[in-house]
Amino acid sequence: MAETPEQKYNRIAAAVQQTILNNFPNPNRVGCPGDARVREVAARTAIVEDDDWQHITHCSECYREFLAAKEELRRSSRRARTLGLIGGTALVIIAATFAGYKYIGETGLGRENVAATYVPATLNLHDFSEVRGSEKPTQRQIPTLPRRALDLTVILPFASEAGHYQFQMTDGAGRIISRGGATAVIRNGDTVFTTRLNLSEATAGGYRFGWRREPFDWVSTPVRIIHP
Repeated sequence: MAETPEQKYNRIAAAVQQTILNNFPNPNRVGCPGDARVREVAARTAIVEDDDWQHITHCSECYREFLAAKEELRRSSRRARTLGLIGGTALVIIAATFAGYKYIGETGLGRENVAATYVPATLNLHDFSEVRGSEKPTQRQIPTLPRRALDLTVILPFASEAGHYQFQMTDGAGRIISRGGATAVIRNGDTVFTTRLNLSEATAGGYRFGWRREPFDWVSTPVRIIHP
């Protein structure tokens, strides 16, 4: 018997929720906004896609705390019979789940990719320098990334500021093959962010990795995807 739209929705929502809980580990709690801010996001009755929202829906630990806070609010609301708050918080939790689903689609994380084995990798852009005028950005050498599913650490150029960044990988024709967002922090003098990037289906060759700290313009550098 074919599943109903409601059953399909519940199945997808549950799968996406488990993906966020299991596939965005951040055991060192890099960039986490803290318990108070997670609770503040959980208490919202309208969606505000700020840095806290972006981080929570891309961090398994914070998302787990977010769900717990939503459940606590739901119980409190039931006791207080505040039906409007229950409806509003339900909307936010559904939206948070599907924000993760959208992210999975954008970064190429299909059902087969969720089960992929992710390996650590680093993209070191510390020596990248953007210059003014007609000159091109310079870098000591073109960095390489293995054609694998990666737990990727990106070291941003020297003196980059901490904050929320967008990133994308484009092919030789300028087509986006992967995109996402992450919160960069200062660690041992470097500005870094971590993300998951599945390159296992990419063709080996030349690409460009671009990044920007909102609302500034994109900056990009050549990268090469190689066979491991």
